[in-house]
Amino acid sequence: MSRFPTGEVIDLVEFATADVDMSGVCVNVKNTRSYACAGSAYDGVPEISNAPAESRYLVTIRLGPDREFPSTMAHRKTSPPVEVACWREALVTVAAHEAKHIDQYRRGHQRSEVACERLAAWVLEVFRWGYEPASTRVAAPSRESRIERMSSAVPTKIGVSRSV
Repeated sequence: MSRFPTGEVIDLVEFATADVDMSGVCVNVKNTRSYACAGSAYDGVPEISNAPAESRYLVTIRLGPDREFPSTMAHRKTSPPVEVACWREALVTVAAHEAKHIDQYRRGHQRSEVACERLAAWVLEVFRWGYEPASTRVAAPSRESRIERMSSAVPTKIGVSRSV
């Protein structure tokens, strides 16, 4: 069970993954003590998982304590550096990144960390635009980043496991 409010976690994961088909995906959000955040997406479900039997894929997201934020996400040279200010931003960023991997698995596409990092940066940009007070906004997210980074998958609801 994570230390974060279950309803808010579900809402944030659904927001972050809205552009990816998440049917048959189990998402577990867990605590960690030693770092800000991390995630894993599995093409299949490991035998030791607590995922429901009907799950075809598994995403595990780990979130650290407040003292670990702000934190700069690991990234490739061709991806934008992303700093997350709090657990909410970390959850949105990691969930979007791992959802992109699920999309790659479903479509049989090459695994690309850069594509995942770029999508995650864009989703975080949209999240901040929608949730920050108007007085802190500088500019709207660029149309170019939407065209380049959005998935074309139809949005669906996410199945979040009870271990959230």
